[in-house]
Amino acid sequence: MDGKDFGNLIAGLDDALAYAKGHKSPGARAHPIRSENRAWDDADVRDAWIESIPEIKGGAPVIKGTRITAYAIEARLLHGDSLDEIAAENPDIPREAFVAALLFAKAHPLPR
Repeated sequence: MDGKDFGNLIAGLDDALAYAKGHKSPGARAHPIRSENRAWDDADVRDAWIESIPEIKGGAPVIKGTRITAYAIEARLLHGDSLDEIAAENPDIPREAFVAALLFAKAHPLPR
């Protein structure tokens, strides 16, 4: 995933979060991602940032090298925090890791 695709992905996530919180989404803005490589890109991003180790958080998916679960990132965003706020609190972790966590949590929701 190149920088332009990553930027488009972030813009799309921002729109989706705004919509989930009941705010109007621009909607007209397009967020193109190379469709022929999307599955590979998503798996590549996941493998770069997300791991599941039984001894860490009972095997819940976490950002590599941390105890921060993908679902904790999703919950914080749904409760009003922004990716920028979360990244600022964790300066040693790239913003892309938090995006990967959110993508993972959205793709693999917890059973209700």
